[in-house]
Amino acid sequence: MGNRNNREKNVDLTALLDVVLILLFGLLVTLSLEKEDVQGQIDALENSVYQAEMEKEYLEKEAMELKAYLSEEFNHEDPVKILKQQDVMARQFIVVDVRVDVDLNHEVVINEQPIRVFLPLSIRNDIRALEMAQKDIYNALEKVLLEEQLQGQYILLSLEDRGGTYNYAFNLIWNVFREIEESQQFQQVHKMQYIQY
Repeated sequence: MGNRNNREKNVDLTALLDVVLILLFGLLVTLSLEKEDVQGQIDALENSVYQAEMEKEYLEKEAMELKAYLSEEFNHEDPVKILKQQDVMARQFIVVDVRVDVDLNHEVVINEQPIRVFLPLSIRNDIRALEMAQKDIYNALEKVLLEEQLQGQYILLSLEDRGGTYNYAFNLIWNVFREIEESQQFQQVHKMQYIQY
């Protein structure tokens, strides 16, 4: 009887060991795949950082060159020479002034010319009307820029608020400026805001 109890007490651990090894193998494979995926993401991020650094270096170089050029050109005491230099600079820039005329039912005005696009408070929640207004403003600006593009190398889009312009209207026009800046059609586009309080 003693022999029989010893046999019953022996447990076969082979099956349990097989299951543990299979789980361990699966875990190792999963970790290996995740490591490769994470490494791919790290490589992509490093590439993005490198591209951003290169762009930053390029822009810093351009800014330094422009600063040096301007400091050389405008360090004169002679008023006639200063006026001539300002005239040269003015010919290199196309300035497009955009504003919303609150006295004309919030009509958009480009270079003091009304363009028949109105941005009253009543359309601020009408997505379709906003999209149409944004498209009309973009087309009007594009037309002005295409007409004047041969006159200068740089484009300066100026958004002016003389008071009373609704925030949504100001932001809508600023988004149009961003679209023009990002388009490949125009190069050297700069934008600025002018708000009177």
